[in-house]
Amino acid sequence: MVGLASVKRAMREFYATVEFAKVRKRAGLKALSSQSFHMRFLGNPGTGKTVVARIVGKLLIALGAISHPNNRWDTEPVFNEVARSDLVAQYVGQTAPKVQKEVKKSLGGVFFLDEAYSLVNGERDQFGHEAVDTLIKEMEDKRANFVVICAGYEDEMDAFFDSNPGFKSRVPFTFFFEDYTCPQLTEIGLLSLKPKALTPPADLGTYNDAITLSTGCCEKLEDCPPDKARGNGRAVRNVVEAAIRQMARRLQGTRASKEEYSKLQPEDFAAVLASSLQTLFAVPCGPRGALAKIISLSELDPKKFQFFLQLEKELQGGKKEISARLQRITSQIVVASRISGLTPATRKHLESCTTKQQEARQGIIRRLDLYCSVDGVLDNAAKEIRTTWDKSEIELSSSVLKATQYDINALEGILRALIPKGEQLEEAEAAIARCTAKLEQLHHTDFRIPFDPFNS
Repeated sequence: MVGLASVKRAMREFYATVEFAKVRKRAGLKALSSQSFHMRFLGNPGTGKTVVARIVGKLLIALGAISHPNNRWDTEPVFNEVARSDLVAQYVGQTAPKVQKEVKKSLGGVFFLDEAYSLVNGERDQFGHEAVDTLIKEMEDKRANFVVICAGYEDEMDAFFDSNPGFKSRVPFTFFFEDYTCPQLTEIGLLSLKPKALTPPADLGTYNDAITLSTGCCEKLEDCPPDKARGNGRAVRNVVEAAIRQMARRLQGTRASKEEYSKLQPEDFAAVLASSLQTLFAVPCGPRGALAKIISLSELDPKKFQFFLQLEKELQGGKKEISARLQRITSQIVVASRISGLTPATRKHLESCTTKQQEARQGIIRRLDLYCSVDGVLDNAAKEIRTTWDKSEIELSSSVLKATQYDINALEGILRALIPKGEQLEEAEAAIARCTAKLEQLHHTDFRIPFDPFNS
């Protein structure tokens, strides 16, 4: 398998644990503890969780860590992939039998529960909690006959396990599936062509561009912030399949040779690129996209509207999610700008998106200047606190100070997300530096009032 270095390391430790238990049993030694091999797989879609889960099932069967129903070893290990709809019923008394039915189907193999946190939709989800309680009992009672693998995003899985301690204590193994790098994804794509009896173009430039643009990958893992929207291996498969469809259209009605029917061309991936560009930029660069919302919000009265709070509502996400979304747009614009041979229509689409990105950047810089310039929002609020004895006016100005500070901290991150990685924009850095200095100055100001306007 390509990549997955941390998973491979953890899998070797897991293998050693299972093998050790097997050797002790063969030697007639008492088990160190009642072995449970349930596990959780954490990572984004397309990172190989399902593939590894199937391998785990075969490994556990081969090592005798879980027993096959009726002691049969001549059949393929069971792999039962389930979701909430397979386990949670709509009526009282029907959920537990559904869970038990799926567990029975999994005996002698793997019970693979993708997006395990979807089992329970809030504290009041009675049937979801019943499904969890039933599964916990089955995991304990039948741990020698099957293994449960819970898969999903890291943050959501952590919250789910923390709220279900019975689940957490019965899942001793955790595997982290990191995102693939660009070199790894291009290798995955090339490897996928071999079983299809296809060969890549001699010039891989367009192919590499299509992979990079469609997946949002990075050259090095440490340069890639976590992003749930990154498609990884699944996105590579989509690129390859789209190129094959383009190849079929290109060769339709021709008398091509066997080699021509087997060899993809750069123009096949160029067509995928053009389509990907339009798909990728249509929403974020559209009239209701993230960039347009930043531009419009930057024009609102700073005394009446808290910029980032409003942006969170508009984009339905927190600082981390919004920054990741904007960083993805920025990196995709950079990649697309390096691609030669784009059609005039696609080039125009890219230019429009680039212009909006620059306008959004300028909008945030203007907003920071409104807050942090001499006699700006911060100075005026501080002046109001120092010169009035009206408690309601002081409290109002204090709330402006705190809200503006929150905005500044959030907008600095948003602004950096709109600047290509490795580049510096002097105007942006100057705006951030002004705000940093202004906040530092205000934090050391003696307002001569019985409370701190930043913490009251």
